[in-house]
Amino acid sequence: LLGVDKNTDEVAVKTAYKKLSLIVHPDKLNSSDEHAKRTAQTVFAKLAMAKEVLCDPEKKKQYDEGTVSHMG
Repeated sequence: LLGVDKNTDEVAVKTAYKKLSLIVHPDKLNSSDEHAKRTAQTVFAKLAMAKEVLCDPEKKKQYDEGTVSHMG
């Protein structure tokens, strides 16, 4: 989702998150289309969750092992 390698460090994860979040942030959307707004909110939430999981060593380990699916 963030477009980073499995072994990417926290700095690269945060950089990728920031770059993508500026693009898909719901407040940046210039549309009155409610479906588009909901989609942007969903994508933004998934990006935030991906960053949270990949920046937390324990959550990342669980995700890598397949024992938890935070980024569903």
